Amino acid sequence: MAPPINDHRARAQRGEFHRVAVRNLLDLDYPELEIIIVNDGSEDRTFEEMRDEFRLRVVRAVYVPQAKSADVRGLYRSDLDSRLLVVDKKPGGSKADAVNAG
Repeated sequence: MAPPINDHRARAQRGEFHRVAVRNLLDLDYPELEIIIVNDGSEDRTFEEMRDEFRLRVVRAVYVPQAKSADVRGLYRSDLDSRLLVVDKKPGGSKADAVNAG
């Protein structure tokens, strides 16, 4: 039995690159895989492109931060593949801040 994998990535800007990377991760054949993408306040259309391509919908959940980070605006789950969770947050100024939010 394979152990669960949680792949956690911080993303800001460069939308096409991130969409391709997420598609490749979703193509992995692994029994228990969850992919968490943190959108760290992208000023291009990264979040909107991810939302459209992966049909993201708002998840109503209680978000309890485990570490200090900029405010989280929302959690989104893909209607196409439930293994994909996107955390949309205000810019935190560093990759570490984005990782903390995830």
